[in-house]
Amino acid sequence: RQGRDGLLSPEAEIGLHGELILLGMLIDAGLETLPAVESWHGPLHGLHDFETGIGAIEVKTTASEQGFKIKILSLEQLDPSLAEPLYLAGLHLNANPEGLTLAGRIEEVRQRLRNNPAALHNFNTLLLHAGYADAMADCYPRHFVHDQTRLLRVDDQFPTLTRHKVPPQVSLVRYEIDLDQIEGGNQKLA
Repeated sequence: RQGRDGLLSPEAEIGLHGELILLGMLIDAGLETLPAVESWHGPLHGLHDFETGIGAIEVKTTASEQGFKIKILSLEQLDPSLAEPLYLAGLHLNANPEGLTLAGRIEEVRQRLRNNPAALHNFNTLLLHAGYADAMADCYPRHFVHDQTRLLRVDDQFPTLTRHKVPPQVSLVRYEIDLDQIEGGNQKLA
């Protein structure tokens, strides 16, 4: 996630915003704070950003001004045979001076965790793994408003490329999915 200067790349910054938003959404949906934080595997380079005993969620965040296109980085990320059930959480951010900086978004999550020291400690450790340090907060001045979420079940009908859908000679694939082109199927957390 980090660039040469030790900072998160602009894409990684946006991705971390999205994962933090989803973590907050899981807590708001009733998941206890410690299990919610423990399910966050994105900073640990897990296959999926959130993994629980009852499934996985891959978070894809964009701040695109046109459309709702997300980038898929491997054949495994959206392979429903590797996690059942598997969900794709597409989050759209809008650059807006009224929004939150990365430090503000982190503080918002910390406030939700303040009554659970173990969850707060784990969260702070995961932030370090994600490449974020509080001392560098001023290096991320962009403000974003979260303006749209799509939570979609990834199954055999979902438009995705997986290892068993491509020839064996293909070893690496990176592609985009336009979530605006996917009809219905929006799921609810909880």
